[in-house]
Amino acid sequence: SSTSRGLGDVYKRQAQAVTRLLAAGANPGVVRDGYDRQSALEAAVQAGDAAILRELLAAMPADTLRAALRDPQRSPIARLLREPGPQGAAMLRLFIDAGFDVKTLGAGAIRQALENRDSALALMLIDAGVPVNPPSPLPVDPSTRDGDRVDDRAATPPLLIAATTGQAAVVDALLAKGADPAAVLPNGESALYWLIAVSYTHLRAHET
Repeated sequence: SSTSRGLGDVYKRQAQAVTRLLAAGANPGVVRDGYDRQSALEAAVQAGDAAILRELLAAMPADTLRAALRDPQRSPIARLLREPGPQGAAMLRLFIDAGFDVKTLGAGAIRQALENRDSALALMLIDAGVPVNPPSPLPVDPSTRDGDRVDDRAATPPLLIAATTGQAAVVDALLAKGADPAAVLPNGESALYWLIAVSYTHLRAHET
C-alpha cells in the first residue's frame, strides 16, 4: 500500500522517494497500522533524517500537525527529546519553524538533552525560552520510594546535570537565564553544594 511504502521510504531515509510520494498526494500525517501506531513524523525522527522531516512538515496541514504535536503519547517531539541523535538540534529547529511553541516544554526537556550529552540541543532549548527551573517538587508519595531512595528525577534541575557532567557552556547559559544554583532536591543535593564540594576536594588534593 502507499501507506506502508511511504513509511518504508522514511525508515530507509530515501528522501527523494518521500518527496515524490508527497508530490503525488500521499498523506504526510500517515500513521502505520499495527501495535505501535507510529506516524511518519515519528519515523523521520527515529531515522534521524532532517531532510525527510523537512519535507513532511512542509506538506502537512497546520491542523494535522497541531493535533500530532498535542498528543503526549504519539508526539514526535517526545521521541526527539528521548532519542535526539546527531541531528536532534536541527530537527527541533524544523519543528519550531513549523509553528511548534517550544516554550510549552518544561525544564525536563533540557534535562533530557543534558542526560543524552547533547549540549547543542540543550542550548537551543534554553535560547528558545524553555523554563530552566523545574517546578517545586510535590510532597513525596510513599509509593514512589524504592527502599530509602526517592525517585526525584523529574525534580532534578538542569543546572545540576550540566554541572555534574562538565557541560560548562550550558551551565553559563542556564545561569544567564535565571537558573537557581541553590535549588535543592529532596535528598539535599544542589548544583551549588556539588560545586562547593568539588572545589573543596580539589583544594585538599593540591594541599597534599
